[in-house]
Amino acid sequence: MGNPWKAFQPYDEGSAANFKGREENIQELLTIIFQSQISVCYAESGIGKSSLINAGLKPILRQRNYLPVDVKFTEQKLNEKDFDFDGFVINRLKEEISRQNSCNKTLHLELRAIDETELIDVDEELSTKSLWWILHTRKIE
Repeated sequence: MGNPWKAFQPYDEGSAANFKGREENIQELLTIIFQSQISVCYAESGIGKSSLINAGLKPILRQRNYLPVDVKFTEQKLNEKDFDFDGFVINRLKEEISRQNSCNKTLHLELRAIDETELIDVDEELSTKSLWWILHTRKIE
C-alpha cells in the first residue's frame, strides 16, 4: 500500500477511508446542510474544501440514500448572456442519475406535485417555472 497522504491533490470518494482528522468539520457541514435550504462551503484555496466534500461528506450522504451531485461553473459561464442556469443544473442531475444507472444502480428523477397526484415533466416545467421554484415546491423521488 502506498502513502495515503495525497499532498496537494484532493481526496476523492475512493480515498475516503484514508481521509482522517476532519470528522468535526464533516459533522458541522452535515448539520448545516440538513438545517438549511442552501449551504455554501467557502474558504481560501488549498484549505481542503474539495477533500472535505468528496471524501468526507459524499460517502455519508450516499450511506443515507442521498445522491450528491457536483454542480460547478465558472464566473465566465455565469456571465454568458444566454447561460441557462436552471437547465445547467437539471442536466447535471440527469447526467449523475445516468452515471449511477450505468453502475447498476437504478435511480429516477421524478418531480411530483406536493399532493403527489401529478407527475411533472422536468423540461416542460422549466419552460414556465424557475428551478428554485420547482425544487422548493416539489417532492423529488
